[in-house]
Amino acid sequence: MKMIKKSLLDLKKWEKFLLIFTLAFTLLYFIFFLTFVNSKSNEWILILIATITIDFGIVGEIFSEKRNIHNYLVGGIHVLFYSLLAFNAKYYSSFALNFFFFLPMQFIGFYFWRKNVDSEQKYENVKTFKRTSLIFFLFLTILFYFVFSFLFKSKTDDPLPFVESAGTWLSIVAMFLMIYGFWEQWILWIIVNLITIGMWAYSFSSSIGTYDASFYFSFELIYMWIIYLIISIVGLTNWRKKYKSEKVFKVLKNKNMINISQVSLSKKFNVQNYKYYYSKDFLTYNFENIKINFFDLNYLIPKNILKDINLENKNYFLYN
Repeated sequence: MKMIKKSLLDLKKWEKFLLIFTLAFTLLYFIFFLTFVNSKSNEWILILIATITIDFGIVGEIFSEKRNIHNYLVGGIHVLFYSLLAFNAKYYSSFALNFFFFLPMQFIGFYFWRKNVDSEQKYENVKTFKRTSLIFFLFLTILFYFVFSFLFKSKTDDPLPFVESAGTWLSIVAMFLMIYGFWEQWILWIIVNLITIGMWAYSFSSSIGTYDASFYFSFELIYMWIIYLIISIVGLTNWRKKYKSEKVFKVLKNKNMINISQVSLSKKFNVQNYKYYYSKDFLTYNFENIKINFFDLNYLIPKNILKDINLENKNYFLYN
């Protein structure tokens, strides 16, 4: 719990605002339902489940975007409650996906990630897909999509069997990519988010006139998946940048270089007779006579270099 609390406190300002806004929105929405809606006696339970689902879901999605291993702990609670809402809305594919796949995968994902996290509990080993592997995964996705689409259409009363099946199998592939640290997972999550927004928009529109609990929690879930879409776009950008920086580090490591952004600041360094390098898009520039304070990360760079290069959020290397 202490590490989760620390991870929450370390969020960026826009991420904290998003969480606070979501908590306030879901709480007020739940109070509104209890106070003003003439609901059946037990329907408030579904709105409460939706509130818990959204709050834990947004936290888990932000942790995923930041490569924080605690996304699996928070995600376990989210997928459990989300599966109940999907079952109530007769989205049986989504129910099965979350309850029988995503829920156990939270424990498997945590196991795989814990071997590759840094001191801040962030996943480090970001990878990219080989073309042959990508083609294989796409083939399996298309195959199972058609099989399960026709299965759900013939055996259930799922209102959107073909649409939901597409989201289901893309989610399965994306989950495996996430566990193994592939940045391409976010491309699939963006597609899944768009599909799922459409699904819950359909559920919302179908409930207009009845104004039952499904009408109200569908509106909340549309909000959740829109936020997921925004975070997924940010995740795509950040994970891809992380992959590029790791690729540079692996190349330069063979030349006895050290990326100081990946080294604990509590360690002491003998920086005499070192040359300093700045890496940008796999090109390396030699900065001679640069002084670096490792403990507060103040970079003292000659003015002629500062004019041409923005030093914020860059990767620096030591070469002996």
